Amino acid sequence: MSEPEAPAVSFPLKERAMDEAPVGITITDATRPDNPLIYVNEAFERVTGYPREEVLGRNCRLLQGPETREEPVGKLREAVDAGESVTVELRNYRRDGEEFWNEVTIAPIEGADGEPVNFVGFQNDVTRRKEAELALEDERERLDVVFQRVERLLDAVTTAIIAPTSRGDLERAVCEGLVEAGPYEATWIGTVDAAGESISVSSTTGDHPWLPEGDVPIDTDHPAAVACREGTIQGLHGLSDGNGGTGDDGQQIAVPLRHGDSEYGVITLVAPAGLRVDEREATVLTALGRAIAAALSAVETRRILVADDVVDVELSVRDDDLFFVRISEQVDCRLTYEGAVADADVPSLYFTATGTSADVILEAAADCPDVVAVSTVIEDGEQHLLEFELGRDPLVGRLAAFGAETRSIVAEDGEASVEFTLPAGADLRSLVERVREEYPDTELRSTAHRERPPETKQEFFTRVETALTDRQLAALQTAFVGGFFDRPRRATGDELAASMDLTRSTFHQHLRVAQRKLLAEFFER
Repeated sequence: MSEPEAPAVSFPLKERAMDEAPVGITITDATRPDNPLIYVNEAFERVTGYPREEVLGRNCRLLQGPETREEPVGKLREAVDAGESVTVELRNYRRDGEEFWNEVTIAPIEGADGEPVNFVGFQNDVTRRKEAELALEDERERLDVVFQRVERLLDAVTTAIIAPTSRGDLERAVCEGLVEAGPYEATWIGTVDAAGESISVSSTTGDHPWLPEGDVPIDTDHPAAVACREGTIQGLHGLSDGNGGTGDDGQQIAVPLRHGDSEYGVITLVAPAGLRVDEREATVLTALGRAIAAALSAVETRRILVADDVVDVELSVRDDDLFFVRISEQVDCRLTYEGAVADADVPSLYFTATGTSADVILEAAADCPDVVAVSTVIEDGEQHLLEFELGRDPLVGRLAAFGAETRSIVAEDGEASVEFTLPAGADLRSLVERVREEYPDTELRSTAHRERPPETKQEFFTRVETALTDRQLAALQTAFVGGFFDRPRRATGDELAASMDLTRSTFHQHLRVAQRKLLAEFFER
């Protein structure tokens, strides 16, 4: 049984389907000169804005304009000449002159002799897709440019900070390297004066009217001043005052130089007109600022270590955010700092407590947010050695970041006397400001200059510390503050090993090696 034949589709139905199709459809007469249009559907009229009576009898090139590229037009022409199908994307123009992207497909309709008598064409408005593709391509090209620029900046800063001999040499090398790497036209570095009122320019490179001729007041809206006040990169969107340019004139980008709790000023880069630094490049510049500050910190540390004198400083702190201040007030006891152990991620401080029982102090410590855990290392009558494990960097760690050596902390009746030694060249003002930011009820009680000995305790400790592993140093510190070397011993090796969560043999192995290295510093120098 043969299958029934499909009903023939009438020409009026085909014409209606073409008229109402969602894409533009055209038919040309290939037998007439210039291959004119003889049919366009309603979608073609909507897409192009041309009514059919205005385009019939004309060639489709009427959609072309000044930005239409020759390459896809040439492919269409070659396909027509060869009687073949082809698809191209053209920048065409609507009747009102508006540009649009047109995806054009043509196919020949052959006559009895096999030669094309008509061409049917399909026009699809792909403007949104094409603009998205071009935007992505532009973004990739821009990222390539940014990447190359960032790579040059990284190379410049890395080269500058490798082996500086002084702060001035480092600053000059950084400024010169950044300008040479481009595209920045000028660069300058400044530091906040001791009074905290202005930024003094310490190094410049380049020739630009935006380079400051004198100090920059800290209370202005200059990007460098704002960067110093807020501690974040500034100037990404130009300046609003008369100290520099807005979008048409260029850009000043100010990057704070901060390392840990220490401030080393600000570096300002002058970008040329037309260059815009986006958030991604700003992130890289912020990281470069930290790297420069770390290098400045290393230079300052070396300078401080060879300084001829030091400053003895005493602070009075009554802020009960400090756990030892709060405990001394709550339970009426006296806490005396004995030392610190930074063996793990959680720092530990040791204090001798008098005036109350260890259990009372343990209970009070439970209410201190910074205290992760507290334990009794030694309980000897009315005097107890306690270990406080903290959830963040303790005060002594913050002081050490400025090159300070904590000599004494005594907390009693809700007040702590904190004494430390600071190299004379260190930034005492910034240190005190940092402490006050975290503990507002802090008072600078006294400072006294004195000549330093040939080798300070901190220098000796640093030298020994480099020779010890973390475990060896922790074992030595724990044994010392735990009274292991006292006679009679205040704690046994088993007790100290347990406090470090080590076996007895492992603890003694670390301790013996540490003692051997320590004694070698005395007898093998």
